[in-house]
Amino acid sequence: MFLVLTLCLSTALNVVKAHGGGHGRTGTAIGIDLGTTNSRVAVMQQGKVEFLLHNKGSTTLPICVAFPDVDFSLGKSVKGPLEVNPKTTDVGVGKDIERWISCDFSGERTFADIDHLPYNLGSREGQPVFNVKRNGLEWQFPIEDVYARIFANLRRTAEVYLGKEVTHAVITVPACFNDSQRLGVINAASVVGLNVLRIVSKPMAAVDAIRIGFAGLTDTRIFEEHHVLIYHFGGGNLEVSLQYHETGIYYTLAEDSETRLSGEDFNEVIVNYFTVLYNERNAVDITKDPTAMGKLYRAAEKAKRELSTRTNTHLEIQSFHERRDFSGTLTRTKFEELSMLLFKKLLEPIERLLKLSNVSKDQIDDIILIGGSTHIPKVRALIEELFEGKKAINVSDDSRAAGAAYEAAHLSDDPDVWLSAQRSWELREAMRKEHSGLTLGVQTSTGVMAKLIRRNTHMPAIATHTFSTAADNQTSVFIQVFEGERYQTRDNNLLGQFWLTGIPPMPRGIPRIEVALELDSSGNIKAVAYDTGTGAEKSILIPISEDRISEEHLERIILAAEQHEKQDSAMRELLNGQGSHLIFGR
Repeated sequence: MFLVLTLCLSTALNVVKAHGGGHGRTGTAIGIDLGTTNSRVAVMQQGKVEFLLHNKGSTTLPICVAFPDVDFSLGKSVKGPLEVNPKTTDVGVGKDIERWISCDFSGERTFADIDHLPYNLGSREGQPVFNVKRNGLEWQFPIEDVYARIFANLRRTAEVYLGKEVTHAVITVPACFNDSQRLGVINAASVVGLNVLRIVSKPMAAVDAIRIGFAGLTDTRIFEEHHVLIYHFGGGNLEVSLQYHETGIYYTLAEDSETRLSGEDFNEVIVNYFTVLYNERNAVDITKDPTAMGKLYRAAEKAKRELSTRTNTHLEIQSFHERRDFSGTLTRTKFEELSMLLFKKLLEPIERLLKLSNVSKDQIDDIILIGGSTHIPKVRALIEELFEGKKAINVSDDSRAAGAAYEAAHLSDDPDVWLSAQRSWELREAMRKEHSGLTLGVQTSTGVMAKLIRRNTHMPAIATHTFSTAADNQTSVFIQVFEGERYQTRDNNLLGQFWLTGIPPMPRGIPRIEVALELDSSGNIKAVAYDTGTGAEKSILIPISEDRISEEHLERIILAAEQHEKQDSAMRELLNGQGSHLIFGR
């Protein structure tokens, strides 16, 4: 049975602040794990996590969407038909679409990726859309609109289960999501009346689940110092997070990801292997038969899962191609041989992350594995070998939704969700701190950026610097906040600006102006300027927005800083700190 929802071709997107301000009473808030291949919903009641069931009694909703008409369908009921017809004019596939939400379509890498998609993806005004042909007409469906309907289904599931209205949620996203992608998720949820209290990275959500003792896993060293490596390898991407736990506080030291390596790549290896064998044995080309290839993809995914617990598996597909059946056997040894190039890439994010954080392998106390692909025996073996035999712990995929449910309970005003007093206190003390993306600073009189909050600083963070006037009798200062890694502000990004007035006329360098930048856990920036002599104060809030650095833009900024390091060093030597504590005004 298809779950059919009407999708409007034009949907107004309302921006909701990630910190949840201005929403009034929350009622029961739910936790949503927005996965690449599946999504889950959980709620915490009386200190226990409960997972909500979708159609057919499953706790997961496959992220697959179909467009059988001008409406669309989603979920498990369409997964089979979609994989049988992966790319046709009548049906579109929305598998592994998470990475495209609010994606910048201006990069060359993006267009290269599109060529390998099993569905038709296009661009409208620089944003990704599904291109669907039906009855001779072409339709375009924005990714955020599709996700809005997914959120509508998840919200409806929660309301049926709880028997009351649900208006607030905490949502997990990949750690590699930039501000624009996180805002895209918030927008999609707000379209269907779901206010986002907080966006949480998947690794952090898993840590939250461990802290509440989910699935019997409890961090008993909550007040001890230790390093934890979280290796999240799912159906859509690979991401690694390094955390430092100290006296109940969880710091994210560094994160790395490989968005072009996932469980789907291992499916491809199996598909390619049997495609070549079948074509050679039968003198045909099944790659031209989308139905046959769709069936083979499904069989390959099943085979991969079976090889996680067995040493061999058998594939059987009836009416595979031209009324012929398909039969094949695959051993775990052969699978590992075919996947050798992929296995070599698995450790690269770990090595980059350790280098970035200046942490050695022997300093890692715990290794946590999350995601279906971590159940591949070779994956675990390689990671444990890298850490010289240290045992890794597998955590259920449900942990992400459980962690999101805990966050939602923490932010909710519904008395049904509270934990016991003692456990609640312990968990509230174990605060979560993530890291900033780029360096934040203000412009000085020589055009140099005074760096206040450095890149990869733990969030939330606050930094203060004392400046003065650059000219005699200057009665105001012009504060400009920048983001970037270059020495001069002209090479960085202007985020916001404001005037502080009312400074008494004095010789240059005499007034003391304190400038503070405060970065909260959601990425919002508050800039404050304070005249210590008069008490005059002025501030602005710079919220996260679609204009704040796409993933490719962020990479370009870091690369540009590396390429111009010598040029910046020369300018630094030339200026020799001149005007570094002065700000122009009028």
